[in-house]
Amino acid sequence: MTIHFGGVRALLATSALSAGLFASAFATAGESDVKTLGAVPLRGGDLVAFSADGAHAAWTVAKKEEKKVVVVFDGKESADYDAVHGLTVSNDGKHVIYAASHDGGWYIVLDGKESERYGSASAPTLSRDGRRIAFVADGHAVIDGAVKTQYTALPQNPPVFSFDGKRVAYEAHSSGAYKAASVRDPSKAADPKAQPPAFTTPDGKQVDMSGSGSGIPTNFIVTDEKKGERCNDARWPVFSPDGKRLAYAALFGKLWFVVLDDQKVSELFEEVTPVVFSPDGKTAAFAARNEKKWTVIGPAKTDEKWDQVGPIRFSPDGRHFAFAARLDRAWCVVCDGRKSAPFDDITWVGFSMDSSHLAFVARTGAAWTMVTDGVAGPRHQTIYAPSGACAQAMDKMRYVAVDLGVGKLVELDWCMTSNWAAGMK
Repeated sequence: MTIHFGGVRALLATSALSAGLFASAFATAGESDVKTLGAVPLRGGDLVAFSADGAHAAWTVAKKEEKKVVVVFDGKESADYDAVHGLTVSNDGKHVIYAASHDGGWYIVLDGKESERYGSASAPTLSRDGRRIAFVADGHAVIDGAVKTQYTALPQNPPVFSFDGKRVAYEAHSSGAYKAASVRDPSKAADPKAQPPAFTTPDGKQVDMSGSGSGIPTNFIVTDEKKGERCNDARWPVFSPDGKRLAYAALFGKLWFVVLDDQKVSELFEEVTPVVFSPDGKTAAFAARNEKKWTVIGPAKTDEKWDQVGPIRFSPDGRHFAFAARLDRAWCVVCDGRKSAPFDDITWVGFSMDSSHLAFVARTGAAWTMVTDGVAGPRHQTIYAPSGACAQAMDKMRYVAVDLGVGKLVELDWCMTSNWAAGMK
């Protein structure tokens, strides 16, 4: 079935039931070419995963009678499992990997082959070339099959590889004394006997670091088996595209910093989001909250405040910078300082491969739609789109939509008569 809207063609692999639903909702539906993708349960979590080009997808199917879950990839079903998480498709679309449990144990499953049994297992990570695997199991990082027992790894976020797959970083913790950060009061006269500040933030604040207890768990980032500075919490390590730089968020006391190249480079914040690098690795962008308001720190300085900030993206050529944000009850996408129309929610933002087109997943009322260059596509009950770097590597816009419990693979051709600025003010 081919549907035309706003100059964009949508090719759907769907069922006859959903075909009837779409035909009634969109009178412009054309020729019939209907193919069943498969039933998809309406639940959260790692339901759908894509290859880098969006052409291959894997998803989970719940067997309600047996209370089991299976993974469907390239038309083939996996064995039955009690639970599945961390569903990942390799960049080239040839492999699928995930963590799965059965009979009281957890396993990392690659292309249907199970690892040894673990008591617990995090989501697995594949390097971009699909040759390396990393995850956290039973409290330790497991990298290429080798268990790293030197540190206790944290399972909430799996290890990350650099783009070339040569470097790896993960979150870890230990017990011991920790430090708290405090900002010197600029209104008070400086004590001539005081120690120099530990460091000065980019906005000129002088920060002291003081010991504040012992025997309390402290976290740190392990990079290439090297232990980083201990702090109260350390999250979301990410490598620059060339693999030379590493950024992460660090908590000292009640204040968050962004650490880049082992240096505290940001101001002090009550909360921060994961860092996103520009394609050339020169710019690190993130969102930060102070006094209940969020600010986006990116390639262009802005003082605009938001109540909430969503996905942050650079275009593949690095020339455009976009993010989703909410002010009061209205969400919009901001790209290079220009804003989209308002929506009730926005959950995903991405660019076309040539960086000329912008898409995002938005909700109005109960209906979700993929908005491409300002044009809203078909309405769906649920939409699952590629995440992370996959969002920037597509020559076509592909996503999975769910209506009445049936999944459809949707493919949109980018409209050649418009660009990302369409519909932006």
